[in-house]
Amino acid sequence: MFRFIRYRCIIFRHIIFWLFIIIMMKLTIIIYYDLQQQSIDSSSLALPFDDSKLNKEKKQTLLNLTTYQFQSINTTIIINRTTIEYYRQYVQRKNHEQLMYNDYLFSSNTTRYILLVQVHTRVVYLKKFIEMLKAVQTINQTLLIFSHDFIDPQINILITNIKFVPLNFVFHSINVLQNRSDLLVLLLEEDFYLSPDALYFLKKMEDEKQRLCPECLIYTLGNLEKTGRQFNNLGSKVSIAYWHARYNLGMTISYSLWLSIVQYAEEFCNVDDYNWDWSLVYLAQKRFNYPRVMWSSSARVIHLGSCGTHHKKTCSNQSDIARWEETDKFYQLNRKYLFPTNPLTVHAKYEARRPLKQTNGGWSDLRDRQLCLSFALKNPKDISHINIKN
Repeated sequence: MFRFIRYRCIIFRHIIFWLFIIIMMKLTIIIYYDLQQQSIDSSSLALPFDDSKLNKEKKQTLLNLTTYQFQSINTTIIINRTTIEYYRQYVQRKNHEQLMYNDYLFSSNTTRYILLVQVHTRVVYLKKFIEMLKAVQTINQTLLIFSHDFIDPQINILITNIKFVPLNFVFHSINVLQNRSDLLVLLLEEDFYLSPDALYFLKKMEDEKQRLCPECLIYTLGNLEKTGRQFNNLGSKVSIAYWHARYNLGMTISYSLWLSIVQYAEEFCNVDDYNWDWSLVYLAQKRFNYPRVMWSSSARVIHLGSCGTHHKKTCSNQSDIARWEETDKFYQLNRKYLFPTNPLTVHAKYEARRPLKQTNGGWSDLRDRQLCLSFALKNPKDISHINIKN
């Protein structure tokens, strides 16, 4: 009897042991797939990027292809198509969700300024840019939109961890902004530095527009003139001119200006110039009759980066960080000239009209032009009926 009970205990222990093993294996599998899914989601469409070294290796591999390798490539193509379909569904889901971070800060009654930030691949700049934004007064009353050139998990983590301003995570069409004609979009990039009173001064220009320049269609916070770094005499002054690409640093686009661009979208998208501002210069001179711009005589937006397309010199994050620190000290030293309370005055009014120069090219690909038109047309199907010029 004792031996029988002993055998039963041994069998029972084995059963418990194997049940434990099976349960742990199932849990491991579930956790693995869950982490895998989270990794895909958190990467937010971490699409393949262009790596010159990797491309060289691929070219060398292609020279030695065998039949087996061709079969392998076919399999890879099928996998890539599956991945693309997953990404397509991911984009549709995000557009449907219309997820807004920090939505408790958003109010349709107080939100008027939309900060549209062009983000490239420069994470160091982006970190500094986000830190700088915290010091901008009334930043929490804006809606911040980051437009990505390149999707990268590290960049996404930086952005989704922002807590001081509302953020919308979409790929197309922001529902909370529909049917709003009173919004003003401020165009920025990740390597721009805004003064603490940038939004305050923008509102002051708006409030005093009728007295200073009723015909002005565009506001600009940046200033490329040498006097732009002077605050003692110019902190409460504005300048006026006919708009040109020179006045694109921290410029605004109103709803009325957007409607004008949409009206001539075909011409805008067919200008053979990879610079959007030079395409806009074409419309400004040919269709808009040289609109006026009012800008801050003391720069409230400063461009600090040296890693863009137009910069031919070697990129250096260290030197750029040094410029961020210098600019921070610059605004601290001139803080007493910020947030002017007296009425604004006109420092200079320029009557010269800059001639339209030859286009820079780089915009002849039909796909680029169709993509451009897709932003202007509500129904993408209409693109096929538009005359895309060669």
